[in-house]
Amino acid sequence: MGKYLYFRAGATLATDDDNAEGSNMVPASDLISMEATSDTTLTLRFKPRMNYFAAGGNAAADADNLTDSVVLTHGTNKQKAVMSALAKAINYGGADSMIVVADDVDSVYVSDDVISVATFVITAAQA
Repeated sequence: MGKYLYFRAGATLATDDDNAEGSNMVPASDLISMEATSDTTLTLRFKPRMNYFAAGGNAAADADNLTDSVVLTHGTNKQKAVMSALAKAINYGGADSMIVVADDVDSVYVSDDVISVATFVITAAQA
């Protein structure tokens, strides 16, 4: 069994069944990239969990550009520290198959520099 990345953005258990703020887990092997998207955010991009395409004539073009993403909010200019912590957890995290990247309910994060996790976004984004 491989490793899995766990995210929970909701601050209360009442949102745990919400597909955007509740519990989400993806295979670590589906992680495509990590990108600094501001001084305080890091966007993780994954292979898509579900396929859906734009309406109209762009469906074929969109098929190659689908990604899911998670936006982590962290301390100012701490992107490298968060990337390093996540890479270490995936590669050297021991026998645990579930890596808690961000859990706002229990205040558990893969790095002390991570403050919170934004919604899990499923979109057809042009790469």
